Amino acid sequence: MRAAIAIPARFDSTRLPGKPLLDLGGKTLIRRCYECVKSAGLDTYVLTDDQRIVDEIGSDAHMITGPYKNGSERIAAAAEQGLFDNYNTVVNVQGDQPYVDPTWIDKVLTAIENDPLNSNSIAHMYSDLAEGEEDDPSVVKMTIVNGEMQWASRSFTYGKRFVGVYGYSVNFLKWHNNLSVLDGERCENIEQLRWIEHGYKVRVLKTEIPDNFVDINTQNDVDKWRRNNDSR
Repeated sequence: MRAAIAIPARFDSTRLPGKPLLDLGGKTLIRRCYECVKSAGLDTYVLTDDQRIVDEIGSDAHMITGPYKNGSERIAAAAEQGLFDNYNTVVNVQGDQPYVDPTWIDKVLTAIENDPLNSNSIAHMYSDLAEGEEDDPSVVKMTIVNGEMQWASRSFTYGKRFVGVYGYSVNFLKWHNNLSVLDGERCENIEQLRWIEHGYKVRVLKTEIPDNFVDINTQNDVDKWRRNNDSR
């Protein structure tokens, strides 16, 4: 199975504008994510809407512009443009993670490769909630039934924690953007609900995350990362 990694990186985040280029201990957020992911040994592409991010990453960064609501839409647009024609599978790594364990990528790829419905397979990482995350609205929580994601919300105070590493077949990606946005996704603003609402199975895989793991979504997250990881 030939696989690639895609890191979608939108500059104008609603909650934290310009966050891909935030300085975290002498490196930008997007560079920290990119360098972790690149160590997995797969072709890696940063997909962005801003030339400053292209300049930061270099030849592995591609401008994919359009009115995209989430990272999967941006990756699907890149697939429609032929960027992933030489691959079977793409792993989406959310670019707001300064740390990504390459073994998470391996687990996602193994799950898709072993899925009998490989052409439309989706696999997603999760972990247990850490202390204090139950009431944190920036942490997406999922409920799970029989090894599959049942639903997801930021307002849940229970369930399992999203880890922003998930994969899908290129076949699925090429018509992903034809799927309509339904009520659940519209209400929760969580892209995975589009797949669930259209009847796709999202297999989930458990992992452990480090104590100092932080998704950078708000200024509070930046402050938390710096307290745990940076001397400033």
